[in-house]
Amino acid sequence: MKNNEKNTVQENNLILQKIKEIYEMMCSTNINEIKINIENFVLRIKRFSEKKDNYIIPQKKDFVLDDVSEKKSSQQEELKAEQIISPINGVFYRSPSPGAPPFVNEGDIVSQGTTLCIIEAMKVMNEIKAEKKFKILKILCQNGSSVTSGTELFLVEPI
Repeated sequence: MKNNEKNTVQENNLILQKIKEIYEMMCSTNINEIKINIENFVLRIKRFSEKKDNYIIPQKKDFVLDDVSEKKSSQQEELKAEQIISPINGVFYRSPSPGAPPFVNEGDIVSQGTTLCIIEAMKVMNEIKAEKKFKILKILCQNGSSVTSGTELFLVEPI
């Protein structure tokens, strides 16, 4: 491999690593979309998209970063998933108190009436309960994070 090709591969790997770090930060802070402009390079990342294929396409460069293959099975899972949405503004808590085990974990099967989380609003603890039996596919909010009415809290699959 020529020295120029080796440098290009290393640069591309570094770019991919940085993109993954940005995406992880977006997930942990509940940011759904971000756009970054650096000189003649534009990067736009969306956590949720209506499109079936998500491509990250740098402008004025001759390569495309494609992470679709790794996410194909998770996208198929998400197609049959439903969302549990926050009904109020507040702070999202996964457990009843600090140090206590969480109400639910990813992969858990819960029945109707099971407490999923607490949203604290104006010092009032509001329990969010399951309206029917389902499996928790993904927990979308981090413990202690602020949520607004309409924020997606969980992805679930009805059983």
